[in-house]
Amino acid sequence: MEHTHVVAAPSKVHYVLPEAYANMDPFVGMEFESDEAAKAFYMVYAGRLGFATRIRRSCRLTRDDSFILRRFVCTKEGYDSREDNGGEGSNKKQKHGSIREGCEAMIEVVRKDPEKWVISKVVNEHCHPLGTPNKVSYVQS
Repeated sequence: MEHTHVVAAPSKVHYVLPEAYANMDPFVGMEFESDEAAKAFYMVYAGRLGFATRIRRSCRLTRDDSFILRRFVCTKEGYDSREDNGGEGSNKKQKHGSIREGCEAMIEVVRKDPEKWVISKVVNEHCHPLGTPNKVSYVQS
């Protein structure tokens, strides 16, 4: 497609959510035109509820390196893998200020065709208190 103006790099493009999704919670089967649109939706949803997000998992096709799956999670997902020196098999976390608390909140989207991404998994429950709505940000993993 030809443009008569300078085209921004993909990382600088901001996606506008369909107004129908503005106040919705994610659900299995929800469709997006791209993985970036799904990410934008989840960031807006997270901001509305008061948590931050990051990308946890991405799968690509080997033939063209395009994404086919993306998982967006709460920043408190999982546990910090660094352990203290509490001995072999210690499950104690270091006292370095890790924010990970084992939260399982997330959405996973899969590409159905080049212009259709669908939510295939959703977990909306958090295991921690949420922050102040719209005062949180997206964290790049």
